[in-house]
Amino acid sequence: MDELRALPGPAELPDVPDDAVATIMYTSGTTGVPKGVARTHRANAWNVVNSALGSPRTPEDVELFNLPAFGIGLLHFAIPALLGGATLVLDGAFDPARVWALLGAGDVTRTFLAPTMISAMLAVPAQERHDVSSLQVVYCAYEFAPRLRERALERFGDVFVYMYGLTEAQLTCTRPGDFTAKPGSVGTAMGALRLRIVGDDGTPLPAGEVGEIALQGPSTMAGYHGRPEETAATLRDGWVHTGDLGRIDADGDLHYVGRSKEMIKTGGFSVDPTEVEQVLLTLPGIAEAAVVGVADEHWGEMVVAFAAPPGPAGEAEVIAACRARLAGYKVPKKVRFLDALPLNATGKVQRGALRALLAPGAPGP
Repeated sequence: MDELRALPGPAELPDVPDDAVATIMYTSGTTGVPKGVARTHRANAWNVVNSALGSPRTPEDVELFNLPAFGIGLLHFAIPALLGGATLVLDGAFDPARVWALLGAGDVTRTFLAPTMISAMLAVPAQERHDVSSLQVVYCAYEFAPRLRERALERFGDVFVYMYGLTEAQLTCTRPGDFTAKPGSVGTAMGALRLRIVGDDGTPLPAGEVGEIALQGPSTMAGYHGRPEETAATLRDGWVHTGDLGRIDADGDLHYVGRSKEMIKTGGFSVDPTEVEQVLLTLPGIAEAAVVGVADEHWGEMVVAFAAPPGPAGEAEVIAACRARLAGYKVPKKVRFLDALPLNATGKVQRGALRALLAPGAPGP
């Protein structure tokens, strides 16, 4: 500090243009290979502004912050909360019992809880003793299994605000009460963000029709770092083409329909089946492999692998081999062995038929 005080005056700050790249945030994307999403100073600032406009906080709010303190955690939650004058309670690594204690203290009005976090919290013994009536908003993302949705509403009340977004663009956000009043809606675009649904040729589709979700606005990415071809494919005429399917209803709300490229969303993370399949195909005896996501109350979707033909390695050995080469959330929770994978007339794996094999009452392999 003495050295700082001895300096002759304030430092001369460099002139940084708004459109200069400020951060590169990595995301798995649809290929499973991490891509650096280049974001400008302007885009990051607008992320904060849009989030503050989409879900305003006030000085009366106390927000429990339990997300990593970078990326969307800062831009969509922490900084917008402080911008609104809210008190921010910083939590560490997620611990369901501790979260109950913090919520039960009676001050917290807002927090973020993914479905997997809620599932873990509801499994805590004697959690019923914690009064969470101070909670007014619980931000959530990703799909709830039907039974978990019922249990969450029963325990917390109709306080859930659903969000949809991606690193390349930003978020939509529902209004309080829409979680039950408009099931399936993921809300409207925040602030200056615009959204539309487009067909295969990029032409905007009318309300009610299903197509690709596209987003535009000052908060969207500048491009993928060092990947000009992928940037050109995703960022077209200023619109970020998400690869996700959806429709817009008569009220202007977005309804998320599914993924156009079979991405699996498990525990708040995205998993590309092809990345896991490539690992499986390197294992002795496995000639064919397919990975699907199956609805699961805890994970949202569970990663399940199918391999053919049955080889020398059993389920435990295959899972262990995947764990040695993949991030934990990408490792299959189950492995089923078949004599051959079901294929269509063009030789593509029929993933729907594989999911059907996992349905209750389906015959075993």
